[in-house]
Amino acid sequence: MNESIENRNESVSGEINAPKWIYWFSLASPVLILISLFPFFEVPEWLETISGMIGIFNSCILGPVLAFLIFFLFSFRKRPAVKEIISKVIVINIIGMILFSCASMWVIDSRIENAKERCTPLISAVDKYNSEKGEYPENLQVLINEKYLIEIPATEMSGWNDFSYIKVAEDGINEYIISFRCATVPFYFYSAAYATFIYSNGEWGKTEPKD
Repeated sequence: MNESIENRNESVSGEINAPKWIYWFSLASPVLILISLFPFFEVPEWLETISGMIGIFNSCILGPVLAFLIFFLFSFRKRPAVKEIISKVIVINIIGMILFSCASMWVIDSRIENAKERCTPLISAVDKYNSEKGEYPENLQVLINEKYLIEIPATEMSGWNDFSYIKVAEDGINEYIISFRCATVPFYFYSAAYATFIYSNGEWGKTEPKD
């Protein structure tokens, strides 16, 4: 009897506890962004696949989640305690999305720089081949066959693991281009922008990102 009265008073005052699973939605934005960074590291193929799915369907995941929370917010507008909790969850998601997006850009930049450093032995081998043979190799496999490299370095990014090599030998030009292509923003965003990073004439350059 007393418990019933307390519950009734609690409902009248609006002080009712929100379902505990509501709190898990606080992690929605950070988790989605973290998953979207998988292709920038060496991960199993199934994790890369999950990240790709997040990139394709993120608007079908995060959008409904926030819409669902906003719906709950208005549904419980007469219950201050629940309304306050859901409001906090929404704010945490928005703040988390901003902070983790900024952090993810730093991670992506560092992974791109790491890929460039990983390319150094390859560049050295190509230059050494040229100094000894008088021309650049036709392809990277030649460097393996001629014992200039034991193996071709990789970018260490599962999404874009290989370097491309092109020998430029026309009109008296004896040069080469080494490049790799990768996203420049997390797959969390609906359409990830891509750029090609190119090493030529002793320095790295970058093409304009394309969707």
